[in-house]
Amino acid sequence: MMTLKQRWMSLALLLSLAPLALATKLVIAGTPYVSKSGGYQIQFPTDWRWDKAGANSSASRDGNDLDMIYVNFLKHKNAFAAIKKSSAVDMSPQDLAENVIAEFKTARGLENIDLLSNEPVSLGGQPAFRLHLKFRTPVQAGALTYEEIVVGATSATGLTLVGFRGPAIHYFPTYLPNFEQSVTTFQFSAVKPAPH
Repeated sequence: MMTLKQRWMSLALLLSLAPLALATKLVIAGTPYVSKSGGYQIQFPTDWRWDKAGANSSASRDGNDLDMIYVNFLKHKNAFAAIKKSSAVDMSPQDLAENVIAEFKTARGLENIDLLSNEPVSLGGQPAFRLHLKFRTPVQAGALTYEEIVVGATSATGLTLVGFRGPAIHYFPTYLPNFEQSVTTFQFSAVKPAPH
């Protein structure tokens, strides 16, 4: 039985894994989410619930701690804040992937990340990387094993990560096809200029 302190720590860890709060708007078929500030659009799975936070967006069917497709847009200067590194438009997908792994380990406080695969792909027509990761949350946070796919590419304005994560038992394998479909709809678009 978990103590109250362990429950709070578990909740804090799960919230740190999710870049957004629980999604609140229903995804409609044929209506992609468009982020002017992030310079992208994506069609999340129909009947999932989605939300946004600035240039970032996510969608979930059962809650962000169980299944979540996300898009994170990071300006080059702050792309890898936890490891104090930047990204650049001409950075190779391989170098980007290595920095993403190091950033996840540092920012999430996870030392037990297993890299299951690291492949070159394309994202919205740009050279990209595709990581398949597996990790376990600390014992005080329930010791759940998660799997996560992260596809990333740069544009002139920043680094975009499109990912999917869920517990390795049931949720990840069940909804991975939904992610695969969504990532094929991803497109880069013009970034909305910042106000003066």
